[in-house]
Amino acid sequence: MSQVIQLPESLTIHYASEQMVAMKKAIADASGELTIDASALETIDTSGIQLLLVVVESLAEKGLKLRWLNPSELFVSSVANLGLSTKFQFASV
Repeated sequence: MSQVIQLPESLTIHYASEQMVAMKKAIADASGELTIDASALETIDTSGIQLLLVVVESLAEKGLKLRWLNPSELFVSSVANLGLSTKFQFASV
């Protein structure tokens, strides 16, 4: 069964450290697949993207599958502008 992480409305430098605690726990508890629901995400900065990149890379190191649920156009375009779409596995979104 996939564990689901719900991203907040804002994932910026002001909230990244508190989100990192939840993300680390989710990664540690994950088995098989982790789903990240990005439907509520309205604001993201490079700190938020860096945090999610750590999640993506940590899951890959553990051999776990990542699934994105409803990533906003803002999120997808922000990741694309940084040249990270492939790392975030948005090719299949």
